[in-house]
Amino acid sequence: MARNSHLTVEQLALVVRRKQKLRERMDEVEALLTGRGTPLSQLAPPTPAGRRALVQQLVKADALNGAIDALKDAGQFSHYRGSALDAVPPAPPGEHDALVASFFACAVPLAGATPWYAGAMDDIVALGRSVQRHRGRERLLLLEELYDGTDYLAEGVPRPDDFFSMMDDVYGVLAEALVSEIIPVHLRAWAAALDPELFSDEARTAQLFSVSPAELDAAVAAGAVDAEVAERNRAAVQAHWDELVDRAARMQPWEAEAQQAAAQEDALRHQRIRERLNAWRAGFAEAEELCENYRAFREEFFEGPGCPVDFADRVERAAETVLVQQGKSLLARKATADEAVHLLGRVRARLAGGGE
Repeated sequence: MARNSHLTVEQLALVVRRKQKLRERMDEVEALLTGRGTPLSQLAPPTPAGRRALVQQLVKADALNGAIDALKDAGQFSHYRGSALDAVPPAPPGEHDALVASFFACAVPLAGATPWYAGAMDDIVALGRSVQRHRGRERLLLLEELYDGTDYLAEGVPRPDDFFSMMDDVYGVLAEALVSEIIPVHLRAWAAALDPELFSDEARTAQLFSVSPAELDAAVAAGAVDAEVAERNRAAVQAHWDELVDRAARMQPWEAEAQQAAAQEDALRHQRIRERLNAWRAGFAEAEELCENYRAFREEFFEGPGCPVDFADRVERAAETVLVQQGKSLLARKATADEAVHLLGRVRARLAGGGE
């Protein structure tokens, strides 16, 4: 292929976009073949009991895959090649089994019973991948949870592509408490070792700058702010407040009206979001159970064996095993799978020939 010496910025951007579209289409094909696009409601009744049953199916599928892997490692796979699945001897308990089980116990209701997901098996797989992305960055994750107090769901900006982000926010709605409140003291100290300054009193003074001196005094009286810290930063708070007052005094009437209108619209938007969140919470029957399962998952992730290198693969294999067992996977049909491989082979051959 000839060297393109006149490549423009736009052309390069188009190449990136084309690759993205290609990846999306390939993911769609894989989802169709594996059945991962199957709604969870087609795998189990969309009820608390149905979701618990699906969790158990996924846990058993993970154990079955572990048992089959153990047979292969022991060189005994050929002895069970034609055996029924229930004849496969169980594998010894693994150190990450509890982590996987508690993940499914959270991911199934999260994907299947909250308004932020399509409610398909692919959502479970994607959430598993997001968990593995946090492997090796546990301290940073804890620091984010401790210092980012933004209520993303209340702001109308959910983050469904990240398991921890969504579970933290959902936990906050259901438990009416920040997830940072359940982080043990020893984990706070462990996270602080990454950057002790983040835990210093001075590092928290930025949180004081948006309050008036009177509000600062009220916060001290309520015990929300240490009196010594407040006194040490009183001059900075006063200076910042004076600047805000001066800026407001110099504001044109139309600017003040526009700012007030924007603030009112923002308040109404937040009120509507909060009403929807409250309505969802009121109709969600698994709140206590989901919060308990998330606390169990976090204990395994942060204080137990941690996240294995093959976590995402285990989640994906378990999901696809359940889909095969329930007759939702096209890969179980030899003719369909062979046709897909043949068509992809033709595409590969054409591309290998220069795309002609």
